[in-house]
Amino acid sequence: ALSNSRYLPQCEEEKTTKNGSGFAIYRKFSRTVFVVRGTVVKMATSRRSSQQQPQQQHQSLSSPPRNTSLSLTPPGSPSAPVGAAISAPAGAEQDSSGDPEVTPASPDIPAPGLSASSSTSSASTDGGSNSGTSPDSGAIISPLGGGCGTSGAFRELFEACRNGDVSRVKRLVDTVNVNAKDMAGRKSTPLHFAAGFGRKDVVEHLLQTGANVHARDDGGLIPLHNACSFGHAEVVSLLLCQGADPNARDNWNYTPLHEAAIKGKIDVCIVLLQHGADPSIRNTDGKSALDLADPSAKAVLTGEYKKDELLEAARSGNEEKLMALLTPLNVNCHASDGRKSTPLHLAAGYNRVRIVQLLLQHGADVHAKDKGGLVPLHNACSYGHYEVTELLLKHGACVNAMDLWQFTPLHEAASKNRVEVCSLLLSHGADPTLANCHSKSAIDMAPAPELKERLTYEFKGHSLLQAAREADMAKVKKTLALEIINFKHPQSHETALHCAVASPHPKRKQVTELLLRKGANVNEKNKDFMTALHVAAERAHNDIVEVLQKHGAKEPIDRSRPALRSALPTPEPDEGRRTLALPLGSFLTHDAFLSAGRGWRRVEMRLKMSSEAPPESPPSHHPEPRPGGSPCSPQDTRGRGGGGRGRFAATG
Repeated sequence: ALSNSRYLPQCEEEKTTKNGSGFAIYRKFSRTVFVVRGTVVKMATSRRSSQQQPQQQHQSLSSPPRNTSLSLTPPGSPSAPVGAAISAPAGAEQDSSGDPEVTPASPDIPAPGLSASSSTSSASTDGGSNSGTSPDSGAIISPLGGGCGTSGAFRELFEACRNGDVSRVKRLVDTVNVNAKDMAGRKSTPLHFAAGFGRKDVVEHLLQTGANVHARDDGGLIPLHNACSFGHAEVVSLLLCQGADPNARDNWNYTPLHEAAIKGKIDVCIVLLQHGADPSIRNTDGKSALDLADPSAKAVLTGEYKKDELLEAARSGNEEKLMALLTPLNVNCHASDGRKSTPLHLAAGYNRVRIVQLLLQHGADVHAKDKGGLVPLHNACSYGHYEVTELLLKHGACVNAMDLWQFTPLHEAASKNRVEVCSLLLSHGADPTLANCHSKSAIDMAPAPELKERLTYEFKGHSLLQAAREADMAKVKKTLALEIINFKHPQSHETALHCAVASPHPKRKQVTELLLRKGANVNEKNKDFMTALHVAAERAHNDIVEVLQKHGAKEPIDRSRPALRSALPTPEPDEGRRTLALPLGSFLTHDAFLSAGRGWRRVEMRLKMSSEAPPESPPSHHPEPRPGGSPCSPQDTRGRGGGGRGRFAATG
């Protein structure tokens, strides 16, 4: 009991005396605690804050300085459960300090009722605040802040919340009194009572009625503090899911994690950490949750709690077990023996795709190394797990990471003939020419000649694609070869020409012309069935569009799929007019028109003529006619010549 009381540990002025009745009286500052057989019996009037005046001593006082945690009964409780802290009996003999000397009450005697009339002082039940008023002088405050006399309905509501009587709570609570405060205690709300006593059903109903999860009592505690201090993990989860702050601080800067750690509530500590509780927060004494934690809870805060079970869950694919133990503090824990693998190493090596996803979502480090310097990507590639390899690469794994022997993931995959994984690695920039400690490259370690050839071919192809993306003429000339001029990316099916026309770099036109001169297929389609002309038009690279047209770029009309569907964003009403211009000779007019019609508010067909001669009398409902011809319709403009170079404009 003493170790859990916030008033006694770390007290420099602590003095102990024993009287003839066997009482141990602990004095700290201006407070006296009576202890019988290790049970806190009575706390004397708490020290007032510096702002309180002497004449206020008979009114509700602010919370006393706090040293460790909440007391043994739920904070905000007006009276303790049977067998807990007991009020001093009326007429108790006073010692020389003015504090009442009490005799222990029988555990079988029920605690006083909520705000029950009594001539004795009210015992503090939460260790954070000790009201200086008697229950007779207490009042219930309404949500609007107006004090009123002790209301039987309010008193019954608090009693029902404390006792978990859901039917009574449903009958008594409404949106007006759901956040009422108990002025006889520490200004707790019904949610404080229900959370402190672990009444989950009551908590659920209060939340549905509009209870405030951020409401604070006299000590600055929110209901989450109460639930955490007394180990009600289900209530804690419920409050957190309803928006309770896992890092809320009371008047002494204690967080809910402080409360749970001090009391050794392991399950609650795990839930808090899973919801973002910060174990580094320090209270007003500069102590973190780890500094004050009960020995049983220290392992949770260091990431060592049931570490072996967590690693086994990752290895075996036990998702339920993993999620019950996983926290930000142990997601990257290392095994104590063997290769000192992390959970991600094991899940990747054993092809546990779902476990890998969960670990990555919860902050697993893709760069973590085991005893041999291997990262999880080494494990996945060594065993040919394509999907896991893809996941790790998408989350930033280094494709050319080296272990202590300078083996890369590609060394692992190639040496074991993992052909598809090799292709995946190469598409993400793996270098098959890197040598290990034995001066062997991945190509050298490939067991089959076919794989050696494939590694060489794909490496050259990807090098060309990258050079084209960067519009680097020197690199393109260096890597360009006839056999790879139309090399396609295995996932996106892009060619070097697609990459060049999409490049934001200024030399994209020169690179495009070079590729076309060397035999690049101008009408090759990518995974989305887009040619280089589509890609250039989509990015409004008009200089590239003209180059492609000169080299015979064309696109058959596909009425079911507008070619430029992503090129035409829907403008907001206040964005004004915007125009996308496309050459008529691009064969894209019809597709562009359909695209514009899908997303733009208004579409206009226009012709801008190179000839300055205006038509004699063009019909008002037709575009301008071409010189020497009849007015053209959208169908007339597609793929036809004419006296001038026209442009199609979609305006929104």
